[in-house]
Amino acid sequence: SYIEINRVEDAEDLYKKFEFHLSEYLQFNCLRALMESKGQFAEALTELERRTTDYIEHNGHIYLLIKCEKYEQAKQLGKSILEPINYSTEDPVLIVNYELARKKLNESPSDKRLNDVLSQNSKDERLKSAVYAVLGKKLDMIESIRKVLKKDKTFKYELSVWPVFDPYRKDADFISLIQ
Repeated sequence: SYIEINRVEDAEDLYKKFEFHLSEYLQFNCLRALMESKGQFAEALTELERRTTDYIEHNGHIYLLIKCEKYEQAKQLGKSILEPINYSTEDPVLIVNYELARKKLNESPSDKRLNDVLSQNSKDERLKSAVYAVLGKKLDMIESIRKVLKKDKTFKYELSVWPVFDPYRKDADFISLIQ
């Protein structure tokens, strides 16, 4: 919560105070969140990859690969997980990150997979805004973001860091939402 309201020093102090009361898994997740909040994506990725697979959460791994502009690795990781399950939309965030990595490599994202995510998650406006961003549907994206922000102002933090919104960072309509 401190990170989401840009009180990173308070978050660090809290982490240092209670770090030894947390499981190794929670310690890592908190440390990773702190690194990401400081823009230390490469360091967070290195720390994640240093750990055993028990602590690797695939969406977090792909997210960090994308933040570090390692799109081919992100795509390959997504493919290695999704291909054996026939690109099931059971994990919609994984689909979105995979398609974003493909888009960053100048490949066309799969409209079918992304539309399947939309149809199966019709009430999740956060997810829908990310899907619309990958699809390049700016007006739908903006509308979904507005719906989320009406209920949760902390979404502004996610808007400012999620790589799916990078193409819209200089767009006046997008900027007006996060100010």
